[in-house]
Amino acid sequence: MRSETKVLLGTLALGPVLFWGPRALEELAGLDAFRISEVEVTGVRYLTQDTVIAQLDLGAFASVWGDCDAWAERLTEHPLIAEAEVRRRLPNRLRVTVQERQPVAFAATPTASSVTSCAAYSPSSRRSQPSRASARAAPSSSPRR
Repeated sequence: MRSETKVLLGTLALGPVLFWGPRALEELAGLDAFRISEVEVTGVRYLTQDTVIAQLDLGAFASVWGDCDAWAERLTEHPLIAEAEVRRRLPNRLRVTVQERQPVAFAATPTASSVTSCAAYSPSSRRSQPSRASARAAPSSSPRR
């Protein structure tokens, strides 16, 4: 190959990168081909796959080039998820692996909340309410007439 042809091909290959610079990844993320259309969830026992996907809070235009660490952190905010890992599967899929906490009980609430540890429902975590003893009127120190 002649040197002029090499220079031309190099310019064509590097031109878009030099033009877009740091925005190149943003431009790729905006392409329809990279929008998330499927999420594969593994490791669920007590949660449903729909609950895990809802916890991800993916927007309608979420791209596989999004921040996987931020998505994993968002998943661990759920009380039943101890650890989470999110991986890209190009061109438009995510693989989510979760490790659930072992619940010790399910409370009878409208949302079927789980109790994963004693600390989650310790007396110090409840709203401070006056006890019956402190709610009683203290005897007055003024003399009776």
